[in-house]
Amino acid sequence: MQYMTIDGLPGPRPGRAALLQGGAVVGCAHWTDQQLAELAGVWPVVGYDPSTHTATGGGELVEGGIAPNAEPIPLDSLRARAVAAIDAAAEQARLAWITGGAGQALVYQRKSDEARRYASVVAAEGTPEPSDYPVLAAEVGITAPDLAGVVAVVQGLDAAWAQVAAAIEALRLGAKAAVAAASDAAAIQAAPAITWPVPE
Repeated sequence: MQYMTIDGLPGPRPGRAALLQGGAVVGCAHWTDQQLAELAGVWPVVGYDPSTHTATGGGELVEGGIAPNAEPIPLDSLRARAVAAIDAAAEQARLAWITGGAGQALVYQRKSDEARRYASVVAAEGTPEPSDYPVLAAEVGITAPDLAGVVAVVQGLDAAWAQVAAAIEALRLGAKAAVAAASDAAAIQAAPAITWPVPE
């Protein structure tokens, strides 16, 4: 709940404010809304959505509180916010599956590349040398007992991640397309409401 005076901007409920009542200083942190209105001239804000409007100062007393004077946030600004929110949510969805960080992404890529090269050598009936696969070789005895086992695990994870990454990217791009096509604030706000895939 937001609160404001008749000539102020919406803000949080007064917490540490001290007011004079009958000559004594009285804290208002635990006052009811009615007490705040009667004794301090602070009312609950009603009929105002800060996600779609900007308060411009002042307001009108209505039943139950103050309706702030406000103007709509331009649709282009709402679109920019929605797109940023979608991208941030997509990244959080990815991080439910993988470890974040640019360095870790390079390690994942290196593992995948080494696993492909290993598989190509085996497919050509060659004998892979562990020293040619240093990142995978570092996992022997941890991820699997031998290099072939590590390669199998990495390939399985890589295939599963490819499916998840594709699903997340489709949702991300679809939501951004919906934002671009939206003709009003409600449609723009609805676009980022995505159910992202999560690990079971």
